[in-house]
Amino acid sequence: MNRKACFFDIDGTIYNFEVHVQDSTRKAIEDLRANGHLAFVSTGRSRAYISPEILDIGFDGVLAACGTYIYYAGEELFNRVIPVEIVDRSIEVFKKYGAYPVLEGKEWLYFDKIIYPKGKSKGNLFDEIFKDVVVPVTGNEGKYDVNKITVFCKTQEAVDGLKSELSDAFDFIQHEMVYMELVPKGFSKGTGIVEICRRLGIAKEDTFAFGDSSNDLEMFEAVGTAVCMGNGSDDAKEAADYVTGHMEEEGLPDALRHFGLIPC
Repeated sequence: MNRKACFFDIDGTIYNFEVHVQDSTRKAIEDLRANGHLAFVSTGRSRAYISPEILDIGFDGVLAACGTYIYYAGEELFNRVIPVEIVDRSIEVFKKYGAYPVLEGKEWLYFDKIIYPKGKSKGNLFDEIFKDVVVPVTGNEGKYDVNKITVFCKTQEAVDGLKSELSDAFDFIQHEMVYMELVPKGFSKGTGIVEICRRLGIAKEDTFAFGDSSNDLEMFEAVGTAVCMGNGSDDAKEAADYVTGHMEEEGLPDALRHFGLIPC
């Protein structure tokens, strides 16, 4: 079998906040690499937003922040930083519509806790897991190193306003009314996969992607075989070539075995 490159979404695919990373997932990815194949994280999260628990699984590379950051075999291959003037303009738009941003970068997550609605679980999560990489937006003006932005909106008016005023700079991934991802125009997990495969000389037919949600659709289009988790969204399941079991029910190891990527 030719060497394959496999790209793994994080949330809902190899990890969730309830069960974290299952031992069977760790073992499956270990077996995948031992079998001579490449394993990449492929996530909407920025590099700073990927916890050691996930990276410690063992990967050949990281495609982060929807294709704006790529790291492979100990080397940073690509890092597309949003110009500071665009970040500053975006922050003013967020304030106008009462939206709450997390500016996601390679080293830091810029986040003003003081303006975040009290009691929201995301704020507590940052305190618990990412406290060492969280710095305030306020006080770091002009010094941002940001790849993408996640923004929390309270109303449809805020969603519509952000899309109207920032559409020249960003593509939008709306997961639900609560939050959106703002990605520099023209970038996606799919563009990141194409770039990695170009650099490594890997054919599309030798690539697999494993995901579960709307922000995996471009990734699914970029690979030879797209696999959706059983807990995935309807649009992701419809776009996939194969739907496996739930993340918490051995879905990932089962899919790798189904395609002969790891031993049965």
